[in-house]
Amino acid sequence: MTSSRKRKALKASLKATHTHRKRAAVLAAAFSAAAVAVATLPYFDKIPQHNSILTVHSWVWELLSGHPCRFHNMMGLSKPVFH
Repeated sequence: MTSSRKRKALKASLKATHTHRKRAAVLAAAFSAAAVAVATLPYFDKIPQHNSILTVHSWVWELLSGHPCRFHNMMGLSKPVFH
C-alpha cells in the first residue's frame, strides 16, 4: 500500500470512529434522559395513598375483624399483642 492510500485509509478509519463515538454519545444521552424520566415519574404522577373514608374506629375494627397478616402489616404487631 502506498503512503497516500494509507493516509486515506487512516482518515476514513478515524472519521468512522468519530462518527461511531458521536452516535454512541447521542444514544447514551437519550438513554440517560429516558432513565431519569422513568426514575422521576413517581414524584410527578402522585396517587393518594391514605384516602380511606373510614373513621379511625371503623378502620381499626376492620383490621381486627380481617386477615391477621394484614393487621400485622398495618400495625406492626399481632392481634393478641394489640389486645
